[in-house]
Amino acid sequence: MRTVINSPGTLYLGKQGEHLARELVFPETARWAAESGGGAALLLYRPPDGGPAYPVALETDGAGRAVWRVAAGDVAQAGHGCCELRWCAGERVVKSHTYATYVAKGLADGEEDPWGAYLEKILSAGAKALEAAGKAEAAAVHAPIIQDGSWWVWDQEKGAYTDTGSGVSGGGEGGALDHRTLTYRDAENQHPIASITGLAEAVERIPEPVRPITNIELEELMHE
Repeated sequence: MRTVINSPGTLYLGKQGEHLARELVFPETARWAAESGGGAALLLYRPPDGGPAYPVALETDGAGRAVWRVAAGDVAQAGHGCCELRWCAGERVVKSHTYATYVAKGLADGEEDPWGAYLEKILSAGAKALEAAGKAEAAAVHAPIIQDGSWWVWDQEKGAYTDTGSGVSGGGEGGALDHRTLTYRDAENQHPIASITGLAEAVERIPEPVRPITNIELEELMHE
């Protein structure tokens, strides 16, 4: 919110906890600049806590007016304070105006701000969701692998594969007896007869041929 200060009085700076919510515009600085032929505006602010006055950051708009964008530090303390707007030429103060200031009290003095607590919960939930999504993505990208004869899985905390201690048996070096997993299916020795349930017993039950079968007989058998 922008407020143009056209008369003496009390300047309302806003409420505790606000940041850059209000802009106070001082038209007299443009007039002082025209009258003095040069110089700079300075605003000294004494907060309600009775601490020492300090210069606030002023901006200048296109009309040559000084603009005070009230920051969170300026409204940290609730209550009445004061400020003095000066026009300085070198080390001399050519013109000045003094104003009373007022900062409204926040929701609760010394207690947790309910709105702030709500926002904190929303941010925390969002952060947890992003973390869970990151872990799911890492798990999808880093599938379990076989290394040194055992299964290795991706450790999200360490950012590296770790040994599960679960050994791999069958299928030769680096192979797996359980071919329900497709990992390394194209490697050598990945399809031993023993890995197919009942195949070895079925092969043993096939009788020895009495005589070699001819192609014609084979075709007849296939078309029966």
